[in-house]
Amino acid sequence: MNEQQIALRIKNELDLASRELPTSVQTRLHAARQLALQKQVTQLGLLSAAGIGRVLDDHLRSWATPLASAVALALLVAIGSHMTAVQQIDEIEELDSALLSDDLPIDAYLDSGFVAWLRDSRG
Repeated sequence: MNEQQIALRIKNELDLASRELPTSVQTRLHAARQLALQKQVTQLGLLSAAGIGRVLDDHLRSWATPLASAVALALLVAIGSHMTAVQQIDEIEELDSALLSDDLPIDAYLDSGFVAWLRDSRG
């Protein structure tokens, strides 16, 4: 038996036993129950700050998941952009190193066809 089944069984036993009581006692018990329930609701209202995690979870879940997805997507785009920039820098460094280590005459660098050759050699 779980807690709910036990509580239901106790409630049923108390209901059966209370039917045998005089009407005046039943009326007072009913009034006492109602008062206890009102106090319980009031106490729960005072303690609602204790359940702030659940309240936040209920209210924030609707927009936190899309926000987390957007942040993850933005991070992936930023990482991809950074990786592309690093790759381009590496290619430029490799080309510069090849040009500086080569024994080309100065006139080759001044030739307009040389710029076209540089563009073709990158591809």
